[in-house]
Amino acid sequence: MSAYCVLDDDYTGDEHDASSDYTSVRILDTLPPVYEVLEPPLTEEEKERIKWLKEKLYERIDAKIADIEDPASYLEQKVSALLKSSDALETIMYYIKRDMIGYGKLDVILNDKNVEDVSVDGPHIPVYVYHNSYGSLMTNVSFGKEELDSMVYRLSQQAGKHISLANPLLDASLPSGDRLQMTIGDEVTTRGSTITIRRFRRVPMNPIDLINYDTFSVEMMTYLWMAVENGSNILVAGGTASGKTSVLNAIAMFIPQGSKIVSIEDTREINLTYDNWIPAVTREVEEGGHSIDMFHLLKEALRQRPEYILVGEVRGREAYTLFQAMATGHITY
Repeated sequence: MSAYCVLDDDYTGDEHDASSDYTSVRILDTLPPVYEVLEPPLTEEEKERIKWLKEKLYERIDAKIADIEDPASYLEQKVSALLKSSDALETIMYYIKRDMIGYGKLDVILNDKNVEDVSVDGPHIPVYVYHNSYGSLMTNVSFGKEELDSMVYRLSQQAGKHISLANPLLDASLPSGDRLQMTIGDEVTTRGSTITIRRFRRVPMNPIDLINYDTFSVEMMTYLWMAVENGSNILVAGGTASGKTSVLNAIAMFIPQGSKIVSIEDTREINLTYDNWIPAVTREVEEGGHSIDMFHLLKEALRQRPEYILVGEVRGREAYTLFQAMATGHITY
């Protein structure tokens, strides 16, 4: 890699606080350009030591790491007790934290705020990212088959969902709010398991942001403000990743404070700052349970006396739900 030129000499990504001393990112001026993740190198002995530590930690930890108040400090104490002394203790701790409380090989990428999408298309295939300045980029990260399957199961657990060979498709949201779509095995996706993560801003774009980005003029945004305040129904339409959800989040900020809001989605994407808001999501049918679709949620929403109903992901027959909501006389986006 040392023979490659750096396309952006100042670019270092947005590193995780816990690993900023150990990791970095650079974009290489190759054909095609490469998004290179740099992590501390490991010897074979250190790899074996990390593998042994993980096995011991899984045996000794009797609670979910997500439920522990300070998981990083907790892991440090456990590792220190197991590993009395080591020249590479800090490096080993980085990989333990990355793999047990982070997102493994995807951790550095998912902590770069400039990355909008992450695509793992199968085992032994480079991970691709969509960068907000450089577009689609190949990375130097890839997964083996068992490694990728393990990551799929782990992400599904973090999302609080279930995926299996019997139910090989999963749409969910990560604890960070990012949208997650995965497949397991090679029956649905013939090259093996896949992971697609769509990133969302931690703080939603507001109307001023959209004006500053020249997405809307002041006059257009003023018109939408008046439409929201006067109870018009609004449909936001556009291509994939064109910013539909960002626009919906932004114009929803014009809803008068105190209004009762109910949102209905397949996967949680709408992010509002209101307290008087019920975010509802559909549920896939699971063993011993019943599926809950958008129409069920709409019927329940009407019993919750909403003043505004927000319906997300209307691409096909789900539009019936949208127009049913409008027909009830409720303000619907």
